[in-house]
Amino acid sequence: MDNQEIKHASKQDVYFRNLLNISFGQAHELVKQYGSPLLVLSPFRVKNAYLSLARALPQAQIFYAMKSNSHPDILKTLKKLGSSFESASYAELKMITSIGINPKEVLNTQPFLSKKDFCRCYELGQRWFVVDNPLQLKRFLSVTNDLNLLVRLSFPNRNCQVDLSYKFGATISDAYRIITEAYNAGVKVRGVSFHVGSQSYSTKNYIKALKAVRNLFNDCKRKGIKLDTLDIGGGFPVPYTKYVPPIEHFALPIRRKLSKLFPNTKIWVEPGRFISGLSMNLITTVNGKNIRKGIPWYYLDDGVYNSFSGKVYDHCSYEIVPEKDGPVKRSVLAGPTCDSFDIITDRIRLPELNIGDVILVPSMGSYSSISATNYHGFNKAKIVTIK
Repeated sequence: MDNQEIKHASKQDVYFRNLLNISFGQAHELVKQYGSPLLVLSPFRVKNAYLSLARALPQAQIFYAMKSNSHPDILKTLKKLGSSFESASYAELKMITSIGINPKEVLNTQPFLSKKDFCRCYELGQRWFVVDNPLQLKRFLSVTNDLNLLVRLSFPNRNCQVDLSYKFGATISDAYRIITEAYNAGVKVRGVSFHVGSQSYSTKNYIKALKAVRNLFNDCKRKGIKLDTLDIGGGFPVPYTKYVPPIEHFALPIRRKLSKLFPNTKIWVEPGRFISGLSMNLITTVNGKNIRKGIPWYYLDDGVYNSFSGKVYDHCSYEIVPEKDGPVKRSVLAGPTCDSFDIITDRIRLPELNIGDVILVPSMGSYSSISATNYHGFNKAKIVTIK
């Protein structure tokens, strides 16, 4: 492409602008009132995502993954909708019980929960836990066998943003041995769980996993162990820099396979990103500008150590929506810190921006504010909830 070209509104531009929950006019008003940067939270987007997933997988009970975004307005919105919740620590359990959720109904999905955290969660009333190895099972049994247990399975997946089976999960054969050991120890072994990977772009691994789990359930039944719960994790994708199909289309093969293979089994799902991902937009402002080797550099008031932390921890790229239109050039967007690592993108094509210009970033609801820092003394973006 030439160094300069006229940027016209394409279908892709319209698609990503439709992901915004505010207009630029509203953004300017919010900046005047609260300052910049800002994360704008829309409970309506949370509700819409929850209901669309419930329609796409009507046989499934939804357990929101708090790790993606634990803002109180998200948790309270989901509570009103009847959502269940999953936690991975005592701190998360305390957070969700503080809004009136019964700890007995919260699933703990941490396969390597420390004994200290396990005891505190158990004392608070939590009873659903996950293991993926015999040593963790022994840790639990050293305290109690009064558990509802799921065994976490591993199904590696290259076609996703983060392969969660790289760190956690037992093989089918190892899972069978863990289930048998737990059952013989008097534990209520309820079933298994798996997660095919965060931001999964294909349903193939879900289908592969469901077939393998069906065989495992059959093997356990022959040994007199009846499993009644299957947790298929999350991984349902949301749009960042490319189109993803509506959840109704994406989930259809999963829905059909569940109905065929597990008609009498409790089905659970653990969406995090899918529920919270589109709920927040970032408002960030150009604080500085330079031309370096002929390339425009724009220094924003938010960066990789702040709301764009998902670039590091979530392997995520973000759609940048400038207010202006016109000729575009290859540009660089950098964060406010003095660290040269703090580069949001160095390959974006943008119209000329000026100091004080506002930029909007959709799909910033997951793994952004939750992992942001105050490095260099720069405050995290303030979160403002809109109706």
